[in-house]
Parts: sequence; structure tokens; C-alpha cells
Amino acid sequence: MIAATAFSAALAPGAAFAQDEPRIFPGFEKVYKASKKREAEALRAIAAAEAEIAASAQQRLDGERQIADADAAIKSQQLSYLTLTQTFGAAQSARDARIEAAQLEAAARAWADAEAMREKGIKTVLAADSGSARASERLASAQSKKAEAQIAIARTLQDAPAPPIGQPASLTPVETQTLPPPVNEVAAPPIPASAEPKSPLDALLLGGPEGERP
Repeated sequence: MIAATAFSAALAPGAAFAQDEPRIFPGFEKVYKASKKREAEALRAIAAAEAEIAASAQQRLDGERQIADADAAIKSQQLSYLTLTQTFGAAQSARDARIEAAQLEAAARAWADAEAMREKGIKTVLAADSGSARASERLASAQSKKAEAQIAIARTLQDAPAPPIGQPASLTPVETQTLPPPVNEVAAPPIPASAEPKSPLDALLLGGPEGERP
């Protein structure tokens, strides 16, 4: 008795492990493994696509910030240039004229740099949107492949829950009209007239139990 108990205890962990393993229909082991592999690949693709979408969102924010900074710089340089032009031409010497020209040239370069920064920000936003769109397509494809793999996995397993006895799955309206009623709802056959109990008058008129007249 003690030996049997010890043997059962030794087998208990293995039995528990066996219960945790999926019950695969015989002959479908390769299909199960291949489907699990496709599911894992789809999950990796989903993670990569989601990471790329997040990176594209951050890239778009950076581009928008570049555009905002460039717009502010452009307005500042426009104001600077306008201030310089109001006094331009007042030089009384060649040296003063060169100084005025250098100041205007510096303002123009700064203005051009601000416009270039704005163009760069716009390109950054467009690239982010393009990358996000491509990643979204890959994400949708990976999610579809994941769903297909999970369906294939489920078809190889014997552990799909069955409906409880006495509680069949609900029928569609078409099935309700076309399928016969369940066994427990079939109407009882009508009682033949000969099997119905006779009244005293029927017994007198019809005679014996077989309904024969005298």
C-alpha cells in the first residue's frame, strides 16, 4: 500500500504536466507545429510593426516641432530684415555701406536657413506619415496571419469546449424554421379514437370492447 502510494506520488507531477499539454488530434502534430510557428512569426511581425508605428509617431512630432521653430525663426528674420531696410542707404562712407550690406546679407542668410529648416520639418512629417502607413499595412497583414494560424491551431486540438448537455447552441432564424424540433420538444402522437375511453352510451351502442355492434 505504501509503495503504491509513493509510486502514485512520483507520477503525479508528470500526470499534471501531461494534462497541461494540448491534446492534438492524431496525425495533426505537424500541422499543429507549423501553425504554432506561423503564429510566433506573426506575433514578432506585429511587435515590429507596432514599434515602427510608435517610432513614426515620434518622428512626426519632431518634424512638427521643426516646422514650429522654423516658422518662429522666419518671422524673426523677416522683422530683422525689415528693420535693416528702413535705415538702408543712409551710409555716408564706403565702410558704412559695406557694413549695411553685410548686415542685410546676414539677415538674408538667417532667413534662408529658417526656410530650409521648415522644409526639412515638412519632409520629416511626410516621411513619418509614409512610414506609419507602411507599418500599419504590415500590422494588419500580421494580425490576419496570426488569426489564421490560431484558427488552424484550434482545428488540430481536441480541447474545444462542447456545449453542455441539455443546452444546445442557439439556432439562427433560418435553422429554427428548417430543422426539426429537438427530441424533448416533439409533440406526442394523437391518441386513436379506438383507444379513447368510452362513455356508457358508447358502450351500449357499440357493444363490446372492440366496438362491434350486437
